[in-house]
Amino acid sequence: MAGPQPAGCGGVMPRGASVMSPAPPNQVVTVGTGFAWARRTTDDGITARLGIWRGAMSAVPLKNFLKLLVLDQKASATFYETLGFTRVGADGTFLHLRWQDSGDVLLVATPTGVHIDAKRGYGVLICFTSETDVDVLAERAKSMNAPTQGPEVQPWHTRDLIVTDPDGYRLNFVQPA
Repeated sequence: MAGPQPAGCGGVMPRGASVMSPAPPNQVVTVGTGFAWARRTTDDGITARLGIWRGAMSAVPLKNFLKLLVLDQKASATFYETLGFTRVGADGTFLHLRWQDSGDVLLVATPTGVHIDAKRGYGVLICFTSETDVDVLAERAKSMNAPTQGPEVQPWHTRDLIVTDPDGYRLNFVQPA
């Protein structure tokens, strides 16, 4: 095969490289600025690969995460941090944020000169369980003039708050009713 090959989740590996190629256990294979796959072999010989964020702080295993393409990474980071997300690392392309114990978000800077006409996040709710009361989150969102829906008690016995971020992504914060 000629040229770079996709390595899942947006990373690109050089031609001929493989995340599962023979290598010592627990080796990290970098597939892009700030992001890598780790090859891990357990004592019973089971091999798995994990997404690893290699940001400014340290390597952090990512089990479940999403990447959001944003127009203004600094403004988006301020928005998410005001809501209560914690910054884990940044490298200029990716800015890694974490919501409590329930999810990681990588804010991806839109490349210079790229124009995106499509509405981002249309029809998708990005859900996070919340230890912080959703009324508090609603006040934080309103302090930034962010569009909100709720909090509302749902028939499935949760209180939900939907907040729209500066790029149009809809975040659904959920807690037991």
